[in-house]
Amino acid sequence: MLIFDRRPASHTMIALEGRVSSGLGEGTRFMALDWVQAQCRERLGLAPWPGTFNLAMSGPRWERYRSLLQAAPNDAAAAGPVIALSPPPGFCAANCVALRIAGTLDGYAIVPLLDDYPDDKLEIIAAQPIRCALGLADGDRVTLTMPSVFQIHDAPCALCRPLPREGDRP
Repeated sequence: MLIFDRRPASHTMIALEGRVSSGLGEGTRFMALDWVQAQCRERLGLAPWPGTFNLAMSGPRWERYRSLLQAAPNDAAAAGPVIALSPPPGFCAANCVALRIAGTLDGYAIVPLLDDYPDDKLEIIAAQPIRCALGLADGDRVTLTMPSVFQIHDAPCALCRPLPREGDRP
């Protein structure tokens, strides 16, 4: 499996902003699936909280970033900017990319590869309930920090998680 290197010296980080929004509960059902839990542990190194944190996204930077996420090959062995979740028959695939939420909490954007998936919706997973951890409610603005330039290397490795915080040594 390949993953991107998130060291700040190697990458330019971009900030995207979204508004907290309630979901329909579909993310909770998806995250509860055994194959999803297993692939999150194996491919992301994350035992995710059983649910997703939803943001309403907009603007040209988001549209470009989303198109890159959707266009990446959904193959766990493919070189690309994302980590793929590859489903068994009957389920949709998803692409993931690491991010930092509100400057404090690490997680992954998860983009289901469905033709009719809303363009303005971003689902995020983390090891804890993001709303509770950050005290957020519907309508709150949240900034995400995500890599804008990707370099690929073999994973897993200690360089990939977590993103360095201000004052951390490289």
